[in-house]
Amino acid sequence: MQLDFVTLVIAAILINLVSATVIFWSWFNRPSVGERKWAIGLLVESLGFALILTQPVLTPVVSVILPNVLLVIGFTFRYLSVCEFFERKPSHFWRLAPTAVTLVCFILLLDSLHWRIVTAYAVELTQSLAMIWIIMSGAIPGAVQSLKLMRVYGGLIVVIFLFRLVNELANPTAGDLIIASDETYGFAVLVLLSVSLLSSFAVLLVLREKLDAENQKLATLDPLTNISNRRALINLVERELLRSYRTNRWPCLLMLDIDHFKQINDNHGHLVGDQVLVELAALITEQLRDLDVVGRYGGEEFCILLAETDEEGGLISAERLREAIGKMVVTQGDVSVSITASIGLAFSHSGDTLDQLLARADTALYQAKAEGRNAVVVAGA
Repeated sequence: MQLDFVTLVIAAILINLVSATVIFWSWFNRPSVGERKWAIGLLVESLGFALILTQPVLTPVVSVILPNVLLVIGFTFRYLSVCEFFERKPSHFWRLAPTAVTLVCFILLLDSLHWRIVTAYAVELTQSLAMIWIIMSGAIPGAVQSLKLMRVYGGLIVVIFLFRLVNELANPTAGDLIIASDETYGFAVLVLLSVSLLSSFAVLLVLREKLDAENQKLATLDPLTNISNRRALINLVERELLRSYRTNRWPCLLMLDIDHFKQINDNHGHLVGDQVLVELAALITEQLRDLDVVGRYGGEEFCILLAETDEEGGLISAERLREAIGKMVVTQGDVSVSITASIGLAFSHSGDTLDQLLARADTALYQAKAEGRNAVVVAGA
């Protein structure tokens, strides 16, 4: 059964328009990088496909040169979209060269259908290779399944354009058969349409996965300090305690509170206070190992879990952290402040619950404050 060329082109236009509409709708509801350029590329390609159907009516410039240039520009927008997804800086060469080459070659080869088609396929194949290089060698932050779909799309699009180029080179009369609805070519176009639809699904899945990752981040991270919030912190500490029961290697817990933090806010304003919290969180994170846990427990209070740490190691780490905080100078505009911190230290023992460990560390913290602040106090058993 032959596949009608005109029908396939109309199908391509409709698929692109529907996909672009859905992607634009998603982007308007939640703007994100990459999606808009992909949708623009689909719209430009649709216009190119529409102009192809005008060949019996309009001049070759409008019905031959312009539509092929638009198809290349549409693919260029897809390349730019992929660069945004993968956080790559797009090359100026790939922005301009494919369009320029297509325009010049189609003007020079206007009377040669065969070489025009070879040029079009060669440019599209080259663009596809540039795109798949980025897809295969990079990663999209927050996206996993969509990355797999993107790689499938990239591989298939290269194979399709390579097949079409080789077929045209091997059969110089294939160009005449295109307009005559050649069945082999029609099947290739049908596959290309399916792959194009797959790519749009991949783009939408990228958006979905990135939104899920952002929501997960909002649910687990403190928005000011970018470390774990209280809920996520408790979950992480409970997980470490459960692991300790299995390994019999126990952690210790530090409760840290900034001394006289209210005075900083009262004397210098909340912007300075916020900057103190941000820089303190960064300092604590730098002092810890990958397996340790830190979170903002509330206000100016931080909770730190040192995994697999005995009493001597925990006390050394706590004192080192206290001394590092005492050397901090936080600058916000024309204001510079120094801070100190009080730390309560509790060691975990077999059978301890999280509440018991937190209570002992909290008691030690209040004792450190009562004894003059800027101190480390170890909780009793």
